[in-house]
Amino acid sequence: MGTSHATVAPNTKAWKGKVVGTLKSPVRNAGTVLDTAMAAALPLVPTGFISVPLAVAAYEGLRFASLVQQNGIENALRETSLEVAVKYVAPSISTGLWNQVIEKVDPKFGVSIYGKVAEIAFKQTMNTVLTKGVRAMEE
Repeated sequence: MGTSHATVAPNTKAWKGKVVGTLKSPVRNAGTVLDTAMAAALPLVPTGFISVPLAVAAYEGLRFASLVQQNGIENALRETSLEVAVKYVAPSISTGLWNQVIEKVDPKFGVSIYGKVAEIAFKQTMNTVLTKGVRAMEE
């Protein structure tokens, strides 16, 4: 028998005031809605379910960037065993790095809604950094 995990239900007034209020706004900024919804939902997620994959994703991304800076992109690709489609260099690298992250974390995370959001965010961030370089940090 396993253990069960129960969390406190979200405060309905806080949810309606923050998340639903953001959706009612005539100017809907997707980033604001997502940030508000995630901030309200994250306290309800079991500890470690998201923090571990985020830490691994940050580590893999920074490790790859460090390898590129030290030895160039060809050696970094070789050392991390990433396969790159010449036509789609940045997406190939970000997908390869994400696959390495998923191999190191709980498989349930990858198929969860949090995993899908994290995957999209990670890949978009890596693609931006890879295509724009240091300028990406200025945005």
